[in-house]
This record gives sequence, C-alpha cells and structure tokens, in this order.
Amino acid sequence: EGDEGARELGLAALDWLEYRYETAEERLESLSGPDTPNDALKAFALLTRGEAAQLQGKYARARDLFDQALSVAKEAGSRRAQTWSHIRLAGVRGRLEGMAGARDHLLAADTLLEQGDLYLRSLFHCSRAGADPLGRMDALEDLETGAGLALEAGVRRLYAGCLGVQASLALRSGNTGDALDLFHEAQEIQASVGDRAGRAGTLQRAGYVFVSLGSYGLAQSYLEQAIREGEASGSFSAVAWAYMNLSTISWGLGDLASARTYADRAEAMMREQGDVAGLDVITGQKGDIAFAAGNFSGAREWLEAALIRYRERGAAGGEFGAQSALMRLSLAQGDLE
Repeated sequence: EGDEGARELGLAALDWLEYRYETAEERLESLSGPDTPNDALKAFALLTRGEAAQLQGKYARARDLFDQALSVAKEAGSRRAQTWSHIRLAGVRGRLEGMAGARDHLLAADTLLEQGDLYLRSLFHCSRAGADPLGRMDALEDLETGAGLALEAGVRRLYAGCLGVQASLALRSGNTGDALDLFHEAQEIQASVGDRAGRAGTLQRAGYVFVSLGSYGLAQSYLEQAIREGEASGSFSAVAWAYMNLSTISWGLGDLASARTYADRAEAMMREQGDVAGLDVITGQKGDIAFAAGNFSGAREWLEAALIRYRERGAAGGEFGAQSALMRLSLAQGDLE
C-alpha cells in the first residue's frame, strides 16, 4: 500500500500466474526499462520477465533477462534478488549449455541463501537435486530438504515441482513404478492449484515413461493432455517434447510418415526455443526414422550429426546411444569393420 511500483509488480505476478503474458510484460517493462533506476524492484521485475520467458521455452531470452536481473541486483545490493537470479540462471544455462553452465551459479546461490527464506531455500535444493552438476551424489538429501521447506512455506506449486524432480531421479535409478507414482501425485497437486504449465511438463514426462514401457495407448493419452495444457498455458517446451514422444510412438508402430511429421514439428519448436538438449535428441531420432525407412545415407548423416552434438556438450549417455545406432547401421549395410 502506498508503493505503486510494488503494486504493479504484484499485479504482474498475478497476470503471469494466470498466463496473461502480454499484460504482465507491459507492466513489467514499465518497471524495468532502460530509464528506470537500478533498484531491487527492477531486479525482481526482470526476474519475473525471465521466468515468463523460461516457462514459454524462450531459454535464450530468459538467460538474458536473468543476467540483467543479476547485474541490477548486485548494484542495488539485493541479496535475495541475487540468489534468485543465480538459481534461475543455473536452470536456463544448464538447458542451453549443459550442466557445466549451471555449476558456478549454484555455488554462488549456495553462499547467498538466507536461513529464513524458505521459498528460495526450497527452490535452490530442488533445483540442485535436478542438476547435480557437481557430482555430489546427495540429490536425495537435497530433495528431502527442498520438499520439506516447500511444505513448511505452504507453496504447493513448488512442492509439486520437487516431486517431479524426485520422479526424474527415480527414473534414472530404474525405479519406473515409483517415478510414475510421483508424477501422478505431482500432476494432481498441479491440477488442484491451477498450475497448468507445471502440469503440462509433468504429463509430458509421465508420457515419456509410458513410451519407454511400450504402453503406447497410455502414453498418447498423457502426451495429448500435455499438449493441451501446454498450449493453454504457454508452456511450449512441454509441447515440443510431447511431439517428440509422439514421434517415437509413431516410429514404434511403423507409421514413419507421422513420425517424421511429429519430429519436424518438435524440431522447429526446439530450434525456436534454443533447446540444445532437445535438438540433440531429435537429431538422433531423425536418424532412427531414416534408418527404419531404409534411407541409410540420410540416417548416417543425422546420426553422425547427433554424435557430434553430444560430444560437444559432453553428454556421455547420448554419445553412447548415437555410436550404438551408427554401429547397427553399419551392420545393416554389411560393413563389419
């Protein structure tokens, strides 16, 4: 009350939560334009703009806004805005540049966290658990801490996000049943609090699990729901990955024309978003589709491109997958050397 700038920031945050991005952007631009003072209010306005861009899959744009927010926060002496900026930069740089891009920001955030800030402490621990770029091998401890803090703070949207990270870790450990249970719990919470954007991502990842299990009917149902939620909320990263998973289903069913259509759609969206990790995967997938169609020269071109991309990012798992696919291709061509 009495602070017009803070009021505008609060209204913009409400617009953002209800997916009125254009209205939110107009409010936030008035608080963070080049002629506005470099104070904490401007830093938080830039952070909110960055979060909206990140949610929509505009990762390069989000990185630039978070970089600006960090610079302004340092000048303004806002420790909380600096911490928040570092956490968000870890997320988008990890997506754009690989986990090495997240490391320094997580270390910086760790030194700035304040004990009484339950929200940021929860966000930090769950974000670090999802990235784990330092090889600390204590992701589960991070998750337990982060989820507990989210509940203590009463932020169910954040708690659901922590459950999603826990589900992803369960998948990496081969605990598919646990992962699906956690995804189900997360999406139920997200539905209850109106987090359609978060739910889109959760449904997409659950759909991916069903694809990997060969349960194509269930997978398609989840992925189509993810697309509807993502399109309604502007969460276009989830939409792009859902299309890629639908491509995998079509490929598995032998419908190569649909597989190519979905893959092209996913690639176009990921290229626009600057989703490097997604483009790595879709490049290899296009090689697999070409291989299945008997287009061996095209398959080799796509798979070799995927191998180069994975090597450049230091993604050992992806590199191994591309090498294995190239080996199968050579065997199919009768090249045993």
